[in-house]
Amino acid sequence: MLITTSRKPSRRSRTLGRDLARVIRGKYVTRGKGSLDELVSFSRRQGHTRVIFVYDIHGNPGKLEGLVVEEDSWRWHPLIINLKGVRLQREFNNKASFKSLKIDNSTSYDIANFFDLTPDDETDNRIVVTEDKISFYKGKKEVGPALLVKGWYHASRA
Repeated sequence: MLITTSRKPSRRSRTLGRDLARVIRGKYVTRGKGSLDELVSFSRRQGHTRVIFVYDIHGNPGKLEGLVVEEDSWRWHPLIINLKGVRLQREFNNKASFKSLKIDNSTSYDIANFFDLTPDDETDNRIVVTEDKISFYKGKKEVGPALLVKGWYHASRA
């Protein structure tokens, strides 16, 4: 999984991208002036099948969108997650890095698919999804980032 930002991200969005990369076993890259095609090519070369974008709204992380990278094409992931706020790992006094992640029973299939997660029952690290929050835990301790969700929906894209 490759995680990047919009072209001119806020510091908070860049930090969220790095935090997400740590907990979902992804790689964070600075986008800069890179086009979508350049990101897709880079993703293929690195062996990633998903790209997650952290977009700013009013100078803060406000939306997550994804691309599904296939062998000879790419398409937008239908799920879009609108955020009303985030708590970064540093706000939990933590910099947890996960090798694997357990999908909690309450985690919706849509969210697990969006982050390209596969179940691993051998670990205490887990993602928990509620109606208004996506959280990451190491054992019983929430380690962040915590995504405060305004809503998520499936976009119909032509």
